[in-house]
Amino acid sequence: SHYILSVFDEMFWRSKKDKGEKSSSSKRATVQPDGSLNVQQPPTTRPEIEALITRAIATAQRCSATLRQVSKDADVDEFTFTVDIVGNALGKLQQSMQPTYALQQKLAQFNATLDSFERLFQTSSTAKLAEKLSSARRRPIFAQEAIRVQTELRLALDASGAAIGSSSDLATDEALKQRLTDSFSSADVRKLWESLFAGENVTAVEWDTFLEAYEKATGSKLTSDDDNLLKHVLDNDSVGGVTARSFNHFLKIFGPLNSSLTNIRSLFKQKWFHGFLTVEEVVRLLSDQPPGTFLVRFSRSKPDSFVLEYVESKGKIRTTMIKNDMPRGVRIMEEATVEKVFPSITDLISNYSSIMKYPFVSDFLSQPWFFGDISTEEATEMLSSRPVGTFMVRFSDSGRFSYVLSFVAKDESQNAVPGSHVVKHLDIWKVPSGYTLGAEQAAQGSAPSSSSSPLKHRIEDEKGHTVYPSLSKLIHEWKSVLRFNFSTHRVPSLKLVDFGEALAPIDLSGPGNIAGTGIRVGHGPGFSHVCAQNAVTYPKDSYPWQIVCDQFAVRILGNRTVFALADGCGWGARSRLAAVKASQSIIDRLGNRAMQTSLIDTSDIRRILLRSFSYAHDAIVENEEAPGTTTLVAGMLVEYENPANPQEVEHGVVFASVGDCKAYIWSTKEQRVIDPTSGNRTNLRDAKDPGGRLGPWVNDGPDLRNLATFFWPLSPGDIVFAVSDGIHDNFEPECCGITPAATAQRLKSNPLVPASVIKAGEEAGESWDKISDTDMEPLKVFYQTDKVKQLLAQTSSGNPIDSFAVATACVNNALQMTNNSRTFMEQNPTKPEPSDHVAYPGKMDHATVIALQAAAYFPKSQLKFHKPTEISANATLGSVLAAVSGAAQMPTPPTSSSSSSSTTSTKGSSSSFSDQGKIESFKAVSANAGPCEKLSEKLLLNAPTVAVADYISNEYVKLLTGPSSAAEGEMKLGSMASGWSTSTFPVIKQPDGTRARIADPNNTFYSVELTPTRITLAISSSSNWGTAAAQGSAAANRIFLDAISRFQPHMKSIVEAKIGCLRAFDMAHQQLVSMGTDAKITAGLLAALLLRFKENPRKWTMLVTTIGSSKVFLWRKADGVVRDITRGSAPADRSDNGGRLGDYTAAGAPDLRNLTMYSSEVEEGDIVFALSPSAQNNFEPDVLGDDPQDLDDLTDDDKATWGSLLQSNPQRLCDAKDAYRCTQLGDMFSEHSDDLTPSLVTKSVVQHCQDKTKKTRSFMEANPYAKEPSDYKTYPGKIGHIACLAVRVGTVPKSELQSNSLLPTMFEPLLKSSK
Repeated sequence: SHYILSVFDEMFWRSKKDKGEKSSSSKRATVQPDGSLNVQQPPTTRPEIEALITRAIATAQRCSATLRQVSKDADVDEFTFTVDIVGNALGKLQQSMQPTYALQQKLAQFNATLDSFERLFQTSSTAKLAEKLSSARRRPIFAQEAIRVQTELRLALDASGAAIGSSSDLATDEALKQRLTDSFSSADVRKLWESLFAGENVTAVEWDTFLEAYEKATGSKLTSDDDNLLKHVLDNDSVGGVTARSFNHFLKIFGPLNSSLTNIRSLFKQKWFHGFLTVEEVVRLLSDQPPGTFLVRFSRSKPDSFVLEYVESKGKIRTTMIKNDMPRGVRIMEEATVEKVFPSITDLISNYSSIMKYPFVSDFLSQPWFFGDISTEEATEMLSSRPVGTFMVRFSDSGRFSYVLSFVAKDESQNAVPGSHVVKHLDIWKVPSGYTLGAEQAAQGSAPSSSSSPLKHRIEDEKGHTVYPSLSKLIHEWKSVLRFNFSTHRVPSLKLVDFGEALAPIDLSGPGNIAGTGIRVGHGPGFSHVCAQNAVTYPKDSYPWQIVCDQFAVRILGNRTVFALADGCGWGARSRLAAVKASQSIIDRLGNRAMQTSLIDTSDIRRILLRSFSYAHDAIVENEEAPGTTTLVAGMLVEYENPANPQEVEHGVVFASVGDCKAYIWSTKEQRVIDPTSGNRTNLRDAKDPGGRLGPWVNDGPDLRNLATFFWPLSPGDIVFAVSDGIHDNFEPECCGITPAATAQRLKSNPLVPASVIKAGEEAGESWDKISDTDMEPLKVFYQTDKVKQLLAQTSSGNPIDSFAVATACVNNALQMTNNSRTFMEQNPTKPEPSDHVAYPGKMDHATVIALQAAAYFPKSQLKFHKPTEISANATLGSVLAAVSGAAQMPTPPTSSSSSSSTTSTKGSSSSFSDQGKIESFKAVSANAGPCEKLSEKLLLNAPTVAVADYISNEYVKLLTGPSSAAEGEMKLGSMASGWSTSTFPVIKQPDGTRARIADPNNTFYSVELTPTRITLAISSSSNWGTAAAQGSAAANRIFLDAISRFQPHMKSIVEAKIGCLRAFDMAHQQLVSMGTDAKITAGLLAALLLRFKENPRKWTMLVTTIGSSKVFLWRKADGVVRDITRGSAPADRSDNGGRLGDYTAAGAPDLRNLTMYSSEVEEGDIVFALSPSAQNNFEPDVLGDDPQDLDDLTDDDKATWGSLLQSNPQRLCDAKDAYRCTQLGDMFSEHSDDLTPSLVTKSVVQHCQDKTKKTRSFMEANPYAKEPSDYKTYPGKIGHIACLAVRVGTVPKSELQSNSLLPTMFEPLLKSSK
């Protein structure tokens, strides 16, 4: 039923309805007498859809007519091609479509996008439009919107089921095909394009696809610099792909293809080449240069040509077009009718050296802060939403001054409001010896007089102006004010403070599948450093929507914190699984030492974040037949050097977002709420459109329309809080039933709100339909931030605001705002959700917030600082998985003479290891050893000294971790490994009417690492229930795997491997102790390490370390017999866990009663499998309803009971149960003796546990207040959290490596881009 319900799209509650009545546009699900679900789609008529198609065609025709008016003055072919495709495709659709509700929704969304595209062309004159289309800053906006139009057209066509939607090419009529053909200068170029991308009519390809084909065709391996250079040339508009037309231009300029990269590199090395300058910029740059000065640039009107500009005489600039026809050469018209041809542009420049004497050289054109031809109005608009200290340098609007410095400053005027800022503009005069600062311009009436400028004290009188030799020097001198260079991607380049790593990171994640949960960490009462809370605001009886699709993850690493919040789109298990994979993938990518030490500045974080989003998408779609989709916001809180004083440390947050999750900031200094993500919801008219998502959406790829990155500086105590739309939609005035006029009225008391925003709201009156998108965005943003500030004040009641107060305020508001709607739905379960937002305000949804405070969680003295290092190309999993501290050395117990050099401890210190002495010769263990290692002498008495094969990781490293979410199911690595975790607990109706599975979330976790010579598997469980217990079990598992992965290269023998396992167990114990919640967190852990023999590659040795009651078994391929490797490890009494890691005693010590190590030889093809406590319990004779007398040789006493045997001879009982388990498991696998696989093992075990507990589960669901039955004859089986992990001994088959059937590791090595 979960699967069926998960396929309901998000229109279930969101359809437009008549007030209080069931409308024809609503969609409901009803339960039939036979228990099946009947889903009623809202009726859709052909005229409704035809009206949408007609409207879209008319819009496209208007766009086409406008574009043709400016075609002589600007390059508009790409845009006219887009709108002509729209008209052609929709015309065909009109003839063949079948009216469906899905098609109606997609066409409505497409019309909104097309309207947005048309608004870009609405200008006062064609000249102004031509200027926009030629602008280096504005043109990318048109290009990106054109791609968006084509993308959403494809979605609409796919929804129609028409054949036209199945092709990647939309140009289906002959005229458009001919235009595509005309894109190529020759048949050879077209054939090359078709051979690269396998399609006759492919109009464009994504950037990654192009790079892959380029590398294959040229036989070259591209560096990150090559990638950036090619993208700069081929995709200067940042569209994200390569069109057939741009590819043709590329070859005409830099061809042939095999030599193109060499030709690009050669050109960009020339001093006289300046890329994509505009005509206006060239005039400004050359107007004061001496005769003979020249430069070459790309032509914007003719993309396959260059333009040569040179100063002929003072004030006179001559322009000459250079036509490219490579590899034949370049052409230039020397006279009106005389054309000359040169082998290359360099040869052309050399030929005219008598005229072109001085190449124009600039120290600022390549600087990230220089933006060329930007007006004062545009600069003010671009900077107004950026933090104080953001700046840019541009050309002056007038010819009187050379340049203008535009920057954001605090408003220091007499009547300034605390927290307000202004955009200021200072003229920069060009003088013979350099540059000087002039007077401040008035910027839209918002800038104060120059007398209050923060730079005024450095500007002397008119004759004493300070002269700076270059613009770069000027910027450097004013770093105290000019702190962050303006960047279109919003992230300036700031040098990071070295990474300070904590002994063990703190991990928070959730909420799993439990609604209304929260978790926090902090220092002392009344203070929370990080707090996460979740609620479900849907009606109580809407059980399907209790599958919580919001998922968060946080890792406090030391002086950096990584966070992620994902909101699965729609409902159901698939959506939640997508959110879990996305959020955890971010933590896995960023939350390790190797990655953190590779980061040098904030721009590195941005680059890695975007790459991590790509990996998150891959994780969602990998090994899933029908994966879900999710929105995502993720980033890092970091420390960086003060640009003006590198000795000072400052705080900031860098994050990325796709979809409609948002991040706000509470500023303690300014006492206000800031929304850096304002504008990320691209479709303000439709809350159902998140604007973007990860997972299969556009041709099985992600929807990246609103993917963006952000930066904001923080002061100590500031709070960053990321929220799902279930939180921030309930701050939104329209959703809360407040009109534009009422919104404006409420904002009048806020002095930070501009008068223009208030006016727009008042003029719109009572209808949001009467306000433009441009005016709607700031009106809503100011209302939202103002409302959050008021909520924080109410929640904190005058106390300092911490992360707990922020999270509580957000969740409580979501619950309160939706109370009326929720109550109505609960009282009227057959009626649709009310659409009257005045009477029923708010939006019901999953609502999640994670709040993080900008403050040091760990004292500096407890951090180990690392200098930045590059991640090498052959980095191994062990080096990248360094999520916990400790030297990447073999854990070598020191001799007595070296014990003082060991710095290992149980709690609170570094876990580095001494490298003195040999393990084979040690006589004493260091006094600072962890509790597990202190048992080394006993556990290593019989350890063999066999040499094992070296650790090899450069062939492959494959990782599997699970469960992937609270949802049930299998995860596997091809034929090599399988993991399955589930819950056999009953689903009980709660007193409040809701239904929930008891004992959730699942507290069992597993992991596997495969390499050619080593296999590691671990399974962990907790003896307690609840989120904290599950967190602890997951942490113990992950920390063990992280630690053992780093020890692997140094383990050369069984003895060394045993020491490594014990040390890794100690580190897992330290992690549990350090998690520091009110409840003690403990976990059982079993780990098996398989090491290939050095002398006999077919033989392996298995080393098992276990504490608790999980067990590991071996199925031998040679005889099909199952053996219990851990015989005697689990107590005969199920109520006794045997032992556990974590804070078991008051002193924080673990329970090590049954810490045991086992070893056994295994061969390739054998299967090793581990069972969690609840899983192995379901193979015990008493649990399955057998009597003691049913077991051979257990007892001769006819009156003996299981209880009496436990008292009289527990060891014999334990041995008998071990043998019984093996028999049961062997019988289960006997029919698969020739073809048993890890997947069959896990599936069989899980199915067995579910079948055996079925009666007990049914009884408890029918009797929710009764205890679990103890009569195993009537109710066999033991309910619990079930986990089974199975691995085939050996190396991964080459066929699976080549076919990529294995799930790629989430920690594969990364190459850092060169700076």
